[in-house]
Amino acid sequence: MAKRERSIPEEDKETRRGDKEKGFRIRDFGFRIWPRWREAAEHSKQLETHQTESPITDHGPLTTDKSEIPIPKSEIRGHSALRTPHSSKVITADRAAALAADYRAGGHRVVFTNGCFDLLHVGHLATLEAAAAQGDVLFVGVNSDSSVRRLKGAGRPIISERDRALLLAGLECIDHVVIFSEDTPSDLIQRIGPTVLVKGGSYRHEEVAGREIVEARGGKAVIVEDLPGVSTTRIVSSIRKQIPVCSDVGCEPRPVP
Repeated sequence: MAKRERSIPEEDKETRRGDKEKGFRIRDFGFRIWPRWREAAEHSKQLETHQTESPITDHGPLTTDKSEIPIPKSEIRGHSALRTPHSSKVITADRAAALAADYRAGGHRVVFTNGCFDLLHVGHLATLEAAAAQGDVLFVGVNSDSSVRRLKGAGRPIISERDRALLLAGLECIDHVVIFSEDTPSDLIQRIGPTVLVKGGSYRHEEVAGREIVEARGGKAVIVEDLPGVSTTRIVSSIRKQIPVCSDVGCEPRPVP
């Protein structure tokens, strides 16, 4: 008995033909990227070997030979193998002071800014990017939980100091993050010794904490205006207005003042 051929609808033939062609394209793509993958693997292996000889930071090797200038930031941005892991950007005040000294010795312009950064928003980002544009290396001081509580009152911070620091460390424009417990960053500024001190907000020049320390060393203070209508306080207030008022008899919308 002759074998009966199974008829395949025309639309199914087109689908299978497309899948087959797609398979060839995927395999072809794999052959194309294989040399690049192998090259990247070799580069990573060489980097690990080099790291055992000279530690690499986000700005290149920090060597004891001051005549050896670290790799400029502009040359290493975008190379994922050289990026500092986010958690390693969060450092102590002692480490920050040592790094800042190395950066200055290498001819880098050190910038410092600070804040609570509770509920990171676009206004914070604008200020931080403006601060980074003022120099080569950006240190950011973050108020500790106890410091924020004293400055902002009960119920703040909303996000813990460690989480706030890690969120900031995830931003490419920031090189180092330091948590401080004082109400002002003056002591930290004294230790880091930045060339430029940046502050966001509607401050007057004489109101910027640590300004006199920086200017006494020949540096300057720069004030960056906040984006209008954007602040953590406004965001928190907006969220709270949307939370309904509940009782034993049910919930109803919170009255808007």
